[in-house]
Amino acid sequence: MSDVHISYRTIVQKPRTGPAGALLRQLSEHPLRMGLAGGAAVVAFAALRAHQGVVNEPVMALVFSLIVITTWTVLFYFMRPFFKLQTHYRQEVVREIVLSDDEFLWREDGQVVRALSKPRVSIFANSVPAEILSTGSKKDTPWPVWLVIAGEEGNFVVQTKVTAREASGFEPVEPALVAVTDEELPVNVASPLLMIAREISQRS
Repeated sequence: MSDVHISYRTIVQKPRTGPAGALLRQLSEHPLRMGLAGGAAVVAFAALRAHQGVVNEPVMALVFSLIVITTWTVLFYFMRPFFKLQTHYRQEVVREIVLSDDEFLWREDGQVVRALSKPRVSIFANSVPAEILSTGSKKDTPWPVWLVIAGEEGNFVVQTKVTAREASGFEPVEPALVAVTDEELPVNVASPLLMIAREISQRS
């Protein structure tokens, strides 16, 4: 098997850490509780600043307090999606796939994320409907395939695409493999792996 070294850039989402990350997670997971606490804090601060007004108009102060607390609670509840989105941030990383007869490595920014010993490459595809294969213009439709790199420690699964015509010649993919897809790559990036998988498929 020829050695392969693929390097590519991708965008990943990483969880925010530190106090800001912890606060955002609390806001997204417990919006009612946090909204109630926030509204109560605003009311308490306002009462301290305008203590005499509260003493003079206690009923009005109570009404405004309930309005403020309710508004904060409802606002935080409807802002759940925003808070959840902010618990992560997007970052560009450089990933590498290194494949040889002895080992497979998947690296991110130089750090090894997955390592497999004595890797074997195979390729699978979704079944291609007969109506696509019988229509000349549709035979070149991009079709998903899964490259499975199996080692002693487990599997690494890459999804990419080839033409429907070529995909029809591969073994059908199992749903369990689709569910554990590790990476999705465009065909121009995955082409070195595809070449190896094609050679092995033709020999078998």
